[in-house]
Amino acid sequence: MSEIQSIAILGATGHLGTQLLAALAKHPRHKFLDIRVLTRPSPWPTEVDPSLRVSVYPIQYGTYDTHEALKRALRDVDVVISTVGDDSGLSSKDVKSIAELPGFRAQDAVAKAAKAAGVKLFVPSEFGYPTHTLPDDKSFMGGKKHHLDLLKSIGLPWVVLYSGTFPTFEPAPMMLSSVNDRSSKGSPPYITTRFHTATYLLHILLDQDASELPWSYYRILGARREKLIHDAGGEKWILRT
Repeated sequence: MSEIQSIAILGATGHLGTQLLAALAKHPRHKFLDIRVLTRPSPWPTEVDPSLRVSVYPIQYGTYDTHEALKRALRDVDVVISTVGDDSGLSSKDVKSIAELPGFRAQDAVAKAAKAAGVKLFVPSEFGYPTHTLPDDKSFMGGKKHHLDLLKSIGLPWVVLYSGTFPTFEPAPMMLSSVNDRSSKGSPPYITTRFHTATYLLHILLDQDASELPWSYYRILGARREKLIHDAGGEKWILRT
């Protein structure tokens, strides 16, 4: 896999998706990246940094043309990043599994089209706590493992980044220091915000050898659920597992 030059984003209008666009605007390579946004067929409300090269592709899911429309949008894309959640209001009382919620059904459709279009890498919306170790059961949350199983079954390489719990209120974007300065109480001063997660995801994708990315897991470690700490070596914020 050569250097990543084009990125498609699913869920760009959500909390994490908007932070991903903000982080992209701060990356040194942002002016050279082809960024495509897959959105619903309605006015796109997100303001984007004018220095980003963004193309918007409205997609109507659940129609006979969905697959072909997604393939057209994803042609020549290197990596798809999914940041979907679900705003349907449905719960375990309405569907058997989280995989059946509309947002995650859309993610499945995008993954299948991405494979058909020749996309090289897929980043699923698996942020939070590890899902690949969930048991093969039929519980509501057990459905989180469904999408990774789908990517494996269709042979579409993936990268997963686990980040723990996001804060309830997102503070203003702030880059993480390369030094783990500790507070007077001895606890790490940084919170794993969505912006931090987006920033490190781009670091994984854009600043490392792309040939080592497929089929890998990354995790931001925390002394407490949403606190970042260094790895044992004291030099890195991310631990590849």
